[in-house]
Amino acid sequence: MYKLDSLLAQELGKIFSKELEPPPEALISIGEIKVLADLREAQVKISILPFARRQEIFVWLKKQAGMIQHELNRRLRLYHVPKVIFILDETEEKATHIESLLDSFNRPS
Repeated sequence: MYKLDSLLAQELGKIFSKELEPPPEALISIGEIKVLADLREAQVKISILPFARRQEIFVWLKKQAGMIQHELNRRLRLYHVPKVIFILDETEEKATHIESLLDSFNRPS
């Protein structure tokens, strides 16, 4: 499974850098990839900057999913290429929120 995860990460990275033109001033990065045990789906966590536009850019990315899947199917010589499911990675935003909460508790009254 690890080899398939890393193969998908490598190919998705190539597709993102060469085939996609993201919206202006947007940074999209691929995080964790998890291929499900039945090999039918691959969950791909995506981080998007700036935070303020991430929903808009995520909607755009989901519209590109068909083209991305087509490219993966063309590039990979596998019996069955897992269907890519994009998931918005909110880890960094949650960490920022927790940090601000901790800061508010640590401020002197």
